[in-house]
Amino acid sequence: MYFVYMIINGYGKLYIGVSVNPEGRLKEHNTKRGSVFTKSGSFKIIFKERHSTLAEARRREIQIKKWRRGKKEMLIKQYQKGLSTKIQENLPKIKIIYQDQDVLVIEKPAGLTVHPVENKFHGASPSNTLVNQLIKQFPEIKNVGDPSTNSGQENLRPGIVHRLDKDTSGLMIIARNNSSFDFLKKQFQERKVVKKYLALVFGKVKDKKGVITKSISFSKKDRKKRSPLLDEKSKKAWTEYSVLKYFNNFTLLEVGIKTGRTHQIRVHLASIGHPIAGDSQYKFKRQIPPSNLKRQFLHAAVLKIKLPSGKMMEFNSELPHDLKGIIKTLS
Repeated sequence: MYFVYMIINGYGKLYIGVSVNPEGRLKEHNTKRGSVFTKSGSFKIIFKERHSTLAEARRREIQIKKWRRGKKEMLIKQYQKGLSTKIQENLPKIKIIYQDQDVLVIEKPAGLTVHPVENKFHGASPSNTLVNQLIKQFPEIKNVGDPSTNSGQENLRPGIVHRLDKDTSGLMIIARNNSSFDFLKKQFQERKVVKKYLALVFGKVKDKKGVITKSISFSKKDRKKRSPLLDEKSKKAWTEYSVLKYFNNFTLLEVGIKTGRTHQIRVHLASIGHPIAGDSQYKFKRQIPPSNLKRQFLHAAVLKIKLPSGKMMEFNSELPHDLKGIIKTLS
């Protein structure tokens, strides 16, 4: 079996080829293309078409290469639409723990991206994100927030006033109308929202309590990562932690943040020598996570915020089953 495939890099450049193993070719692109390519970010397969013979696959490859960019993009969209339909059937369910006319409070499952990214091929498609699932159930959210709608662009983050990483689970609050969006956003900007997380980290954290105030910027080596750097793009960040329990080679922490920088908790804890267990991006070499841990052990457990109604509310979320199982294994 042969596949015609298309791979895209962070700059949007397409590579078209034929292989019996497109995933293997993807790995080669990500590891052997040199600094000019790796600086553009990781490559990603965005199209794959199966053919029974090599000759047939080569003819199709030549045909696609002759097409203009727009026609290629139409083919990619058709492919991804079919792929997204399959993904949609297996998406984790979203639990709504509170709702009123202004807001939703939900438990985001791990493995679900919050919203699509602006690069139309390089990120999550609209059909397999938290936003898409919410719009299906609450269509009024579609036009809430994101100023990009005012300039005629697609609203990529309707109702979203804060985010969680794809593999982080836990509490999020969603705005259902624009007045609520502005009200909630202002609280986050003024750092009046209480957010607490549960994190399992490598090693024994010596100090029972601590505060990390290192500024965060883009990594110089990998544009998808962040680093505790002071440069022209760095932003102030504030994280506090306290030890909840020690295990053999691991520590369970309660973590609070006053700022919401990308990957903040993950970067800060790694910067003090204690990366989050299961975090493939920020772990140190030769660190082995618990055997059954399939993602980073980070869960948004507490959210305390003033609602548009004027009522102060605190929401709590227990560890999901996969993380509870890890704690049980370590105990």
